[in-house]
This record gives sequence, structure tokens and C-alpha cells, in this order.
Amino acid sequence: MVDEMEKELNNDKKEVQPTSNIPKVDEYVDRYFNLGESVESHNLSPEFTKSVKDAILERYQIIERLMKSPKNIEYAHRILNGEPINLLELSPNIGYAIRYIVEGIRTQREANKSEIVKGLEVEVLEVLVKHIPSKYRNFPAELIDDFWTQPIRVDDLSGGRDFREKKSYILKKLAQYQKAEIKKNEILNIKSEIEEILNGNTTKEQESEKIPEIKESKIESIEKSPQVELNQKINLDPSTKRTSTQEVFGDSNGSYYGFIEHLKSRHLVGTNENSEPLWIGKDKRATFLGDILGDRTPEGEEIYVQLMKLRESARKEGGDIVWLAGNHDNMYNAVLFGFPSEKGVSVEQDMNNRLTSYVGNLEPAQHLPDTILTDYLEQDNMKTLIAKILNGDSEIDETIKKREKIYESIFKNKLTSTNQLIAESYKSSIDTLKSVVINFKSTFEDNSKTPQEKVKALINLGDGLPKYALVNLGNEILKNRDSILQNVREENPLLLEGIYQQKLVSVEDDVMNCHTNFTKNMMLMIEGQMTGGLHFKEGVEKINAYYQSILRWYGSPVPRTPEKLSDQHIAYFNNIRDEFISTSSESRINYSEDSRLSDDEKKQITLRLKQYGINAVLHGHNDEDGKVKGTDDVPILSIDRGAYKGSEGVSNRPTSTASINTSGVLSYF
Repeated sequence: MVDEMEKELNNDKKEVQPTSNIPKVDEYVDRYFNLGESVESHNLSPEFTKSVKDAILERYQIIERLMKSPKNIEYAHRILNGEPINLLELSPNIGYAIRYIVEGIRTQREANKSEIVKGLEVEVLEVLVKHIPSKYRNFPAELIDDFWTQPIRVDDLSGGRDFREKKSYILKKLAQYQKAEIKKNEILNIKSEIEEILNGNTTKEQESEKIPEIKESKIESIEKSPQVELNQKINLDPSTKRTSTQEVFGDSNGSYYGFIEHLKSRHLVGTNENSEPLWIGKDKRATFLGDILGDRTPEGEEIYVQLMKLRESARKEGGDIVWLAGNHDNMYNAVLFGFPSEKGVSVEQDMNNRLTSYVGNLEPAQHLPDTILTDYLEQDNMKTLIAKILNGDSEIDETIKKREKIYESIFKNKLTSTNQLIAESYKSSIDTLKSVVINFKSTFEDNSKTPQEKVKALINLGDGLPKYALVNLGNEILKNRDSILQNVREENPLLLEGIYQQKLVSVEDDVMNCHTNFTKNMMLMIEGQMTGGLHFKEGVEKINAYYQSILRWYGSPVPRTPEKLSDQHIAYFNNIRDEFISTSSESRINYSEDSRLSDDEKKQITLRLKQYGINAVLHGHNDEDGKVKGTDDVPILSIDRGAYKGSEGVSNRPTSTASINTSGVLSYF
């Protein structure tokens, strides 16, 4: 106690001692760090200058150590994310360290900025927004950030970095604009209220506009599905002979519910006494434009099985069903059969690229042998993951919480103007995620469930799964491809036959259907199979027959006939797949808008299509704005989203369904 008192007295004596007028080294060190004043600018003595520089060096060394502190790095990232942290409240050295970390990260980001992003900086917001898929352009930036994803393309050398940087830059600019608009509207509203009070036009408080009640999303019986009102029309050549009405549907993306609902919306399907889908479309024809499989869900296989059953019924009534392959169906085929996915890239490389970006190609896992699935689910990291999901503290639970927070801030609190459809759809996406988690829990808590049922519930979690779970399951699929194919042959022959029946392109009366945008090379490939004259359908049928025959060869059990495909056969098969259904820059633009073609080339293609009896082109694949492309002679229309991917939920597409009646009226919604 006496020693402590003496220390306090001595400290007090030090504090009351008069300060010296001699300049202190620390003063100049602070001026160097705080104001950027160089030591030489003070005309100090050489000895004192050296002392100041030594002190500056010593402080730099301390700051460098502090810059390695995880806590300070965390502070820096919080500042970069917009959190208002006052560095003056921290000790000077820690403040300097955090400031340098922030500056370093910003400098590094600038240095690493891709050429794509640098090019965006000169574009105005109106142009930037065109980079966003059309179905999201009117959404709040938070929603676009949540939903706008893109797989790593096999020809993307940046590994997806270019896309992520481009997306981040565009959404940052859009968010700034939207916040400014909200603030502007708030000011105008306040000004209006003040003017009304001053003018004596109000005697009570204005009631705030009520938000329309958002109903819980419920799946109704498929018998209650209302017919889709096709409210936009294009008149095709009325002189063309048409046998029956043609109904066209966009990408199903693995949604069995969406697939059935769209068939019911056009009164093509009802239900029998066992509540199973039943063809009621009589002699109508249905065309599906590809991407039946959706990567994020195991339900795509069920769609193929149902297509086979419904087509048999339709043909008995004089109708028919046609389905095209899309790039996602091609991914599945490549995994199942082992051929290259796109552009000659091995399926192994393609699958691993995609699985590190988003859920993809996992449907075949349902056909893995029981022992392999059991071992996979019993891995330590998988057992930990399953326990987290069952306990409600997994990544997918965080996603649900994040979306609920976004929903509260955007829709429920009405911080920005959005329409009722978007609000309901976003609420539906949250409910879908919750239902998927509930299904997962009920499946894994039921000891009677098979490994296949469990892995199906796991795949349904989609993007909620951590990457290691996706990649590990993908590796099991690749290692056991032969067993998977054999199990599909034995257990699900209708699925395999559904895959064999895929087409690359179809012509129904005077309408050509394809998955991607129609290109000059597609035209040349079809014409290359024609024996002469105007036999365009002959060229289409030959391409489809060739494609289907090679699929059958890959899927047939050994011994095969022929035992081996020639290099020429493989090369042609890969060429037509890459042209008609691969994900490439060419698949994003149709011939009439291709800047690489001259006006005369475009006119010649249009003229030849007309000569071949083609009056319209419909395609899926591409997110567009619902506007008619092409020309008045041959309109081109994107009928893309018949259903949305997995738990994405949001759907305000203007063109997911089309119909061509016998009078040549092409209607679409």
C-alpha cells in the first residue's frame, strides 16, 4: 500500500512539472503522420532531424505489426463496407494501421480491376443497367445482388472474377441512384405536407399509404390453375396451312411444379383419378425450348419421365409434345455419358468450374450406389453440416435471415417503390427456402428414408450448401459414372429415353424453335444437310436424327455398334452441340442483331428463311426484355423462363409462354 501511494505521489509530481520549450521529437513525428509534413520542411538541426527520422521509422515498424492484427483488418473491411468508424477514438498507431490497410486494399483492388470494369466506368447508368438481366432491371439493388448469379463459363479464363467485379460495380452505381431517388421523394413528400398545412388544407395527420397485404405463398391444386391470358400478338402469314394450335414453353429449369402449372395454364393437362397428370389438349402440340434440367433441383429427371408419358397420350389424340436440349441438359448428358461439355472442355473440368460458382450437374447423384451415398453422408464434414442444418445454424439459415431482412427493409417498411408481384414473389422465395429446409429435416430425421431420398433432399438445398459439399458430391458422380448410367438403364428407362428424344431444333408448321438465339452458323449447318431445293425441314430432321443417334450410342451398354465413333463423327457431334446449345457469346445474340454480319448477309438469311416457309423464330435460353427482335418478315422472340431456378422465386417475365393458332396469330405472355 505504501509503495502504491509513493508511485501516485511521484506521478503527480511529474504532471505538475513545468513543460520545456525544447521541441519534442514526437511532435514532428505526429506532424509527419497527421499532416504529411516532411521532416526537412522544418529546418531542424541534423542531429534532431536524424532523431525524428529514427522515431518515424520506429513508428512505421509498430504500425506494420499492427496492420497484421486480425482485429485491425476486420476494422478496415468494416470501413470499406461503409460502416462509420471514427479512427480518432482509437490510439494513433492503431488508427494509422487501419487507415493504411484500407488504402492498401483500395489500391490493390484498383490495380486488380479487370479491363471489363475499367470499360464500364465511362458508361452512364442507363447503359450500365442494360448489363443486368431484363427480369431484374426494375428491382431494388439488394434484390438484384441476391438473385443475379452466373455460372463460370468453360471459356472464362478469369474464373468468374470479371463477372463478379462487373456486377459489383454496376449494382453500386444503381444503389446510389436508387437511394438518391428515395431521398428526393421523401423531401418532395415533406414539402407537400408542409404546404398543405400552411394552406390549411388538412385538419388531421395524413394517413400513411398502407402496404397491400402480402399473402402467404401456397401451392394450389393443379386443377385450379388459371389459363394464361396471352395478351400480345404477332400476325403471321395467314395463307400457311397449320394443322393445330401450337403451345410453346420456356426454360423449366428443373421445376416440376412450374412444368405442370404451365401445361395446365394452356389447358393441355388435367389430372386423373389418382391425381396424376393427364393429357386433355386433344390435337394441340406442345414445345419445350430446352433447359428442362435446372442443376439446382433433382426434379428435372421427373419432368423427362412425365414428358414421355404425356407424349404417348397426346399422340393418341392427334397431338404431340416436342422438347429441345438446352445448355443445362447438355451438362447433364456430358456427366452421364462422359463426353466433353462445351468447346472441347472435359466434363471433369467443366463440372468443377461450375460447382465452385453455383450448384450444377448434381442430379445424377440420385443414382449413385447406396454404399457410396452412405459413405458420403457419413463423412465428418458432412455430418457436421447436417447437424448444423438440423439445428438451424447453417449457411442456408443465414440466407433465409438475410432475405427476411431485405424483405422487411424493402417491402414491409416500403423504403422504395416496388410492385405487388415482386413483393409476393420475393416472399415466395423465402417460403420456398424454408420449405426446402423443413423437407430436409423431416427426411434426415426419419430413419426409414433411403440414401437416395436423403441426397435428393440435400441437392434441393442448392446454393445453401457450402462449396465443399457440392464439389465432393460432384467428384463422387464423376468417379462412378458407369455405375450411375447402369442404374439409370435398369431403374429409370423412361428418363433415358426422354434424353434420347431431345432435339436441337424443330420446325412446327411455319415456326422454327431453338434453345439459343438463331445464328448464321445454325442456318449454314441446316442448309448443309439439305439435298437441294426448299427441303429445310429435311435438314432440321437430319441434324436431330444425328444428334439423337450419338446420344444413343453413348448410352448403350457395351458391346456397342459401332465399337468406336470415328473422329469425324465426334467432331460433327461436338460442333452441332456447341452451335445450337452451348453457353457462348454467340448464343446471346440472333443473326439480325449480329454486328459481325453485313446488312446484306442479314437480309439474305431472312429471305432464305421466308423461302423455306419459316415465318417466326422462338427461342429460350436468353434473358431478354420481351421485345420482338428480327424483322417484320421473320420476327424473333425469346420465350425464356417457363419457371425459375430453384429457390429464386422471382418471376415477372413478360414472355414465358407463347401460342400459335391455326389462323397464324402468334400470342405471347
